[in-house]
Amino acid sequence: MTLEKERRWFKKTERLLYDYKTYDSAIRVLEAERQAIAGSLDEDIMPQMTANVSVGAKRNAKALFGTSQTERWGIKRAEISRRRVEQIDKSLIIRKSRRDAIKEARRNLTEEEDMFVFLRYDSEKSHDEAMQLLAKRGYPSSRRNYFYMRKEVIEKVARYLGFL
Repeated sequence: MTLEKERRWFKKTERLLYDYKTYDSAIRVLEAERQAIAGSLDEDIMPQMTANVSVGAKRNAKALFGTSQTERWGIKRAEISRRRVEQIDKSLIIRKSRRDAIKEARRNLTEEEDMFVFLRYDSEKSHDEAMQLLAKRGYPSSRRNYFYMRKEVIEKVARYLGFL
């Protein structure tokens, strides 16, 4: 494996671990936005099309379905809203799957590794602070062992996420 490829999965896994603590709130925000948009789409916001309008559409090819400017703006707004709902749905699927995968991967870590992930990624402690706090909690290690453990933890999570 090339060094560049290794850096890519390593950085991506670390980014996901840093972002893990924000997934629940981000999911709630996206769900609320989706509900606000989809709620207005579920209502009957478009006027009913009459037979006269459909006949007029055949005569006037420039007018979209023979509608007025206001109706065309409404149609365009509804289409934009539907596309945004689709984007939100895709984002929700990605965030929920990442959240669940990281949660499951963290369940498979040892107590020391889970403490490391909590200190380094959830609490965003520096490497030195994380080493000191791990030592205080009964996990003494050298700087070399700390970084080896970091690499092993990231590899475990990346393997579980399918990056390796």
